[in-house]
Amino acid sequence: MTQAQGRALGQIETSMALMHELNGSTQTASLLSFAGALPQAQLMRAAETLHSRHPMLRSRIIEQGQALHFKVDVPFSQIKVQSQPLPAGQAPAELLQRQLDNVLDPQRQLWRLVLLSTPDHSQHHLLLTCHHAISDAASLVQLLGELLQLCESQQLGAPLSSQEVPLAAALDDHQDLATQLPPACATPPAVPFAQTEPLAHRRTGVRRLLLDSQTSNQLHRLAKANGLSLNALLAGALLEAASELELGAQIRINTAVSLRRRAARPISTETIGCFIGVASHCLPVAGRSLLNLAADYQRQLQASLPAQSLRLPAQSLESLRSRTHALRSQAGFLHGIALTNHGEIDFPQYRYFRLLDYANAASRVAGNFAVALHVTRFAAALSLCFTFPVPLMDEAQINRLQRKLQQSLLHLTSATEVAP
Repeated sequence: MTQAQGRALGQIETSMALMHELNGSTQTASLLSFAGALPQAQLMRAAETLHSRHPMLRSRIIEQGQALHFKVDVPFSQIKVQSQPLPAGQAPAELLQRQLDNVLDPQRQLWRLVLLSTPDHSQHHLLLTCHHAISDAASLVQLLGELLQLCESQQLGAPLSSQEVPLAAALDDHQDLATQLPPACATPPAVPFAQTEPLAHRRTGVRRLLLDSQTSNQLHRLAKANGLSLNALLAGALLEAASELELGAQIRINTAVSLRRRAARPISTETIGCFIGVASHCLPVAGRSLLNLAADYQRQLQASLPAQSLRLPAQSLESLRSRTHALRSQAGFLHGIALTNHGEIDFPQYRYFRLLDYANAASRVAGNFAVALHVTRFAAALSLCFTFPVPLMDEAQINRLQRKLQQSLLHLTSATEVAP
């Protein structure tokens, strides 16, 4: 198979593909809300042009020679692009949840697109759903940004460029091989499921908390004043909330880390693919303040980043699949909780479209995480999407966790305002 026809999946891509075999776990969906006229014909032509540009969008996943491969042979006619009326009364979290529960078949296609419009067609939600092996935070924004640019080009009467980009190399090709394994996280005992349920009967619950720009800016300043990143502050709040829900005296938190700039050979933000690592840390939480937890988390994360930039020795597909599929028989959340922070979301400037909102979530039906928090910062506001496996996790607990996290953050900002 030549590079133009496809290639073998790298380590993180293989991991995402094997997780996807668990009823779509890690499948990711992004929602971009905007105002402006967008006829269905223009969306279809833009999507077809996007499909022709990016080999990843023309790919499917096959197993060949004891490895998984991208095979670039999917025609656009096989891709699902739909334009529908916006269901009455449905919030962004519900729209994301529906896309996560509709699992992509990786042997047929690795992405789909849905446009939901108000009755007067003046406002829209554009939902891009991707297999995680072909996308990370940067790729999702790049694809949505390109798509709207292609739609706008048609309104301007400009020609659409469908010049193909090369199929991106795997992250492994940008990394140096690790000479020693990183220290293992001292995994605490698994938190039992609220109730067991076969994988096929689970779904991903999504709860969203939107913090306005004023609160977001206050948190940003507060984090900086304490020598913290906003990411660390949010991790501290998540850990504190998880502690109050009695998810353990020591909690394992897994953090998605972009390796585009950390790899030995950097990767452009415009390159479509999955270029992340997952940093795992275990923190004692009992009796600790949010700021103390945030500082400890930040220290551990920064210390582990050099190892995240290295490629680990290869493992056989058989052993990786066996370990991943073992999650089917677990009765507790082995990997604790998770944090995925996409950071500041920046789209191109448009003449005919006014962007209103952006949010992202990923499927978590495998049951390895009790809850995963997906963070984006768009137009200075913070979007916090809590995803969790239903019914393995008690929905009442997730609601309590969200309230506790919000109360903790608002308490911090109010205490800062009244401080001398």
